[in-house]
Amino acid sequence: MKKGPALRIKGLTAGYRNRPVLGGIDLELETGDFLGIIGPNGSGKTTLLRALTGLVPHGGEIDWWEHPFHPSDSDWLARRVAVVSAGEDMPVAGRVEEYLWLGRLPHRQFFQFWLDPGDRQLVDRISRQLGVESLRDRLLSELSSGERQRVAIARALVQQPRVLLLDEPTSHLDPGAQIEIMDLLAALNRNGLGIVAVLHDLNLAGAYCNRLLLMDGGTARASGSPESVLTYRNLEAVYHTVVVTLANPVTGSPWVVPVPESYRRSSGPDSNVCKEGE
Repeated sequence: MKKGPALRIKGLTAGYRNRPVLGGIDLELETGDFLGIIGPNGSGKTTLLRALTGLVPHGGEIDWWEHPFHPSDSDWLARRVAVVSAGEDMPVAGRVEEYLWLGRLPHRQFFQFWLDPGDRQLVDRISRQLGVESLRDRLLSELSSGERQRVAIARALVQQPRVLLLDEPTSHLDPGAQIEIMDLLAALNRNGLGIVAVLHDLNLAGAYCNRLLLMDGGTARASGSPESVLTYRNLEAVYHTVVVTLANPVTGSPWVVPVPESYRRSSGPDSNVCKEGE
């Protein structure tokens, strides 16, 4: 896939009614990037994600593939960008099969209420690719948290996006399921899909993303490579706790270790626990 900017935002502001949340964000996403948005609760991560697709009122500039975006362009954007919300709001009733078909809605013509053979082949292929083929006859209410997340991503891929936006894709999952989902996203990214994911786990963000955006109070505290963003100075300033940052002994990616208060007290004023590991 051709390299180039998929997304460029400048001076982005957004909020709800009279409550501003974002205070001017500048960001550029290259085609094929895996961008992790990190930061404490209330820092504006989800609002930023929602603003990118026009779900909240915004100011500033949002350009998708050098196309100035306006909320009235939602149909145009839905054929290029898919969203997996936090705790994907699946219907209470219905089967996985029917839920997957929803991904074709942006591509249907007006009053087209059926799937054509190409749509069915696409759903079949993505079901196999994501390992949800055996779930297609299951009720949505019967799925585990990990299965729900995988099915939600499959529905998004049926949309045939060029960029996938995910809000906390690993929340409420056990460590094994978290790695499974992140491995899946990494494989999709290697095949050319741009990914923007809000993540709470800093170590997952450092291991899987090639770029990070650290938010604090609705602004960008730092952005760049995981090594440049996940420093103890940045993290202590944003999370207000002492951390040690090391290199993961297996992957070499940044590894963030919070330091318990009891250890900080026993270490004394000359402790070097808040410095980067050597």
